[in-house]
Amino acid sequence: MSTIIVALIALTGVVIILLVLLNGKKRSRGRLNELLRSFSDSAIKNNLSISGQEVINDSMIGLDAVNRKLLVVNKTKDNLFDNVVIDLTEVEQCKVASVSGVIDYGSSKNSKLDQLLEKIVLRFSFNSGNRSYDFPFYTYNDSLYQLQDLQAKAKQWEAYIKPLLTPAISNR
Repeated sequence: MSTIIVALIALTGVVIILLVLLNGKKRSRGRLNELLRSFSDSAIKNNLSISGQEVINDSMIGLDAVNRKLLVVNKTKDNLFDNVVIDLTEVEQCKVASVSGVIDYGSSKNSKLDQLLEKIVLRFSFNSGNRSYDFPFYTYNDSLYQLQDLQAKAKQWEAYIKPLLTPAISNR
């Protein structure tokens, strides 16, 4: 009799764990569908014909090579979606950049400072010179195991975008 009770308790535990895992997957799929829907709506609203796109965490980046525009959709902290359209004719430079921070290990005489990789971004510098835009591929919240893959994706996007930039006109 006691083995039946133990088996029922174990079976109930397994069922509860499976339900929790399936519910988490369903929510994750729902968030991805919301991101895709927002991205699609933004592309239609801005008359963009996206030829390539990539989902990175809670963001999506897409390229309209014909019109030389880039669409970025980010999920905000308020669970809303923010979109940015970058006109590549206004971009002077596009490059992969690593953003580092400093960690201070104590306030004693022997305190130690270390560098921390905060994020890897695709940085867009504009012709106006005053502003830039960073699209994060890797942040310190991501797993270190994803670092190389996300850095390679950032470099791949840099290679897609660089040929579409307007070359600077030199004075003769």
